[in-house]
Amino acid sequence: MFGYMSNKGLGFVIFWFWSVTLMAQYTLSDPLTRLGIGERIINGNAGLLSMGGPSFVAVDPQVFQMNNPATYAWVKETAFQTSVSALSSKVMQTESSGNFYGGNIGEIAMGFRKTGNPWGFALGLSDYSRVGYAVDMPFAINDSISGIKHQYGNGGFHQLGVGAARKFVLLKDSSKVVGHQVSLGLNLQYMFGMVSHSRDLEFLNTNVYNSRFAHELRINDVRWDFGAWYQFPLFGNNKSGNKRGLAVGNVGATFSPQSSIRSFSNEFGINYYNYGGVPVTIDTGFSNMEVPMQLKIPMQWTVSAGLSYWMKNGGYWSFAYSQTQQDWTRVDNLSIGWEELGALRNYRAQTFSFEWMPQSPDRSQSFFGLMRYRMGWTAIQDYIITHDQQATKTIYSAGVSMPIRSSKSNTTIQLGYQWRERSISNNTPIRVQSHAVLLGVQLHPFERWFIQRKYD
Repeated sequence: MFGYMSNKGLGFVIFWFWSVTLMAQYTLSDPLTRLGIGERIINGNAGLLSMGGPSFVAVDPQVFQMNNPATYAWVKETAFQTSVSALSSKVMQTESSGNFYGGNIGEIAMGFRKTGNPWGFALGLSDYSRVGYAVDMPFAINDSISGIKHQYGNGGFHQLGVGAARKFVLLKDSSKVVGHQVSLGLNLQYMFGMVSHSRDLEFLNTNVYNSRFAHELRINDVRWDFGAWYQFPLFGNNKSGNKRGLAVGNVGATFSPQSSIRSFSNEFGINYYNYGGVPVTIDTGFSNMEVPMQLKIPMQWTVSAGLSYWMKNGGYWSFAYSQTQQDWTRVDNLSIGWEELGALRNYRAQTFSFEWMPQSPDRSQSFFGLMRYRMGWTAIQDYIITHDQQATKTIYSAGVSMPIRSSKSNTTIQLGYQWRERSISNNTPIRVQSHAVLLGVQLHPFERWFIQRKYD
């Protein structure tokens, strides 16, 4: 299939597989991740996060999105994309608050498509959910026995996706600028990872042994995603000497059927004491290891609709709306396993996105004219609930996509910023405000792989 691979291309492949091992090395501080399977991740791509999340205002030929396999067939050429983020957050609970700083890798993916071929393929690694928290609470049994209850957890579920898509051109007409185009895609998602929750009762009286109760859930199974995309002309679609504005519509959808994910549960309780700052186990109260379970991932729908307009001066703007639904109410709490979990609710995310490019690449005389400017707003009704109150999340996003003119390939750098607030109002209200700086890279050094050398 490939004619030859350059040393630079081989280096990117090695880097990609090496980076797979880093996906679990993230940091997060959010007490609400103690419930459910943690914080659901909308998307890890910096370019899409700059527009708020999963909506794709127009099919960008330089970007593909792993959460909609239908976009693989729209990529202009073979691509490598990755994103990282730096995070600062503040957890506010009742009268206390605390600052946190961290970061993580959001996505590592490669898309394969030969120019002019209707098929596109992709392989990528991303997060499905994240868990990270540490909460301390003092307690007292009587005047002489008191202590601190430590609740902490970490981990997450990840997914390695492999998918393919095919594009179909309908009502093709040489006198038209844009035809009706439909693409259909399929993803096989291999899900893996582990989340752990621990509760320590650390007594201040040295005559009383401390207690620890731990629960771990490990998954290892596959699920499916189906995607569709339809682009159609609205007006200004005739080829002529006097170029008029061109408007097109975009409609997309992703469907993930309900999946029963193979999982294993580990649960144990121990008594221990601290010796030189190191916990030393005295006795094991109970232990249930490698208990087979089934984690149910509910059916999920994502639909997007957008309008894109190419102006007479070659500039471009686009607007879109996207909605995601996932009903967790039918998920049996026992399939997840920890007793603190309350009833689950319907997950719903809405995103409004906007993108603008001042001029087309062939007309722009400045670097800023080539940049794509993006912004978005996302409102999430979360799936977790405590004391009959459902958690919510609001995200404001902005960013730019900057082409590298000196590059021999269509390389772009994406910069983005997000302000997020996740909160729940009950007897002990919790608010988690965070600022995230996003950095993404889109590389296209692989197209030469498809060209066979005819002579040396």
